[in-house]
Amino acid sequence: MIADPPAGNLNTSSAIYIVRSNLQRLYTITSPNIGLVVQPGVSLSGDLAPGGIVVDVSATRYLWLEGDFRLPNDLGAIRLNGTSYARVHNVRIDAGGQVATWGLRMTGASNNRIDHFTFSGQGDFGIRLEAAANYNTLFDIKRSNGWQSLVQLNASDNNIVVGFLTTSVNSNAMAQTSGNRNIFLNGASIFASDGFYGGAGQLSLVNFVAAANGADGINFINASKSTVADAVSSHNQGNGVIVSNNNTFEYFTGILEFASNGSSHCTGDLTRGIRNGCGFDELSDYSLAFGADLTSSFVGSVSSDDSANTTAMDGSGRTVGPISDPWNFENRFRAWGKDAGAFPGVPGNLGLCTTNCRLWDFSLRNGDTRLRNRFGIPN
Repeated sequence: MIADPPAGNLNTSSAIYIVRSNLQRLYTITSPNIGLVVQPGVSLSGDLAPGGIVVDVSATRYLWLEGDFRLPNDLGAIRLNGTSYARVHNVRIDAGGQVATWGLRMTGASNNRIDHFTFSGQGDFGIRLEAAANYNTLFDIKRSNGWQSLVQLNASDNNIVVGFLTTSVNSNAMAQTSGNRNIFLNGASIFASDGFYGGAGQLSLVNFVAAANGADGINFINASKSTVADAVSSHNQGNGVIVSNNNTFEYFTGILEFASNGSSHCTGDLTRGIRNGCGFDELSDYSLAFGADLTSSFVGSVSSDDSANTTAMDGSGRTVGPISDPWNFENRFRAWGKDAGAFPGVPGNLGLCTTNCRLWDFSLRNGDTRLRNRFGIPN
């Protein structure tokens, strides 16, 4: 083990580097079999010059990255460039007030696993897969209170995203702009711009909740031959689901439920898998229901302070001044957001909050019947 390494290339193969104190350093990794762990209770930051990358990994394999990152300037936290068989585990990144800062960039990186990942603060994207970043698995990922999406997927195929939550962002919660055969399973978008933006082919969106978003819950542009299975889209200011003229042969199946959307529950047409008014098209065979009111589904705004969070609060779950602790909560479904009344409270609750913010809890109430235990436990 090598403690608190100096800035530069971490190139001792089979070494585990440990950050034991708060450091402002930039690292590169070009050798295989490297571990970099930021010890709990401290964080790794870049230097004060904008434009750098805190951990820049290139053309190697078999890595382990773990720990907390705080970005004081317009930096990137982690880049995997041409990297394979890496594990990014229990990584938390805070962009603070830096708009151009981003979390994890995967460029031509394949067969990697990202799990228990959190990105907070204003910032750009949480995770971006680009330039043939294929066959990666993203599990239990979260983006809260920021500018851009949790995941942006561009020109990358055969990736799986399982367990995702995006809240209070000023952009699409999740976006696939190009690529094929990517799967998004078990996720929710709340208080974002669009819930899910699908701009490419053959994606699968399964078990998804879009609630109280500023535009559309599910927006498919150029996403031909894609599948939506088991989705609830309610309280959005735009459409529950919209499938554009450029889309063909989409497939909607399972449970499809809507309520209280501002424009229309369904906007589609012939050969798009769903028609205006939510009528069937092509081979779609969903079970349709209206009245999927979610106002009693989530715990919602919290009226007491969070014992795990060190941000100064007023005793009623509301911050006094700026957010100093974006990560630590009594449960993983909690996050900071705007304080504009009870859920859904749109448009007032949409987007990021920077001061005098409210604690929100998006775990499901025990008595919820709309989202909780809809499918039971299989035999």
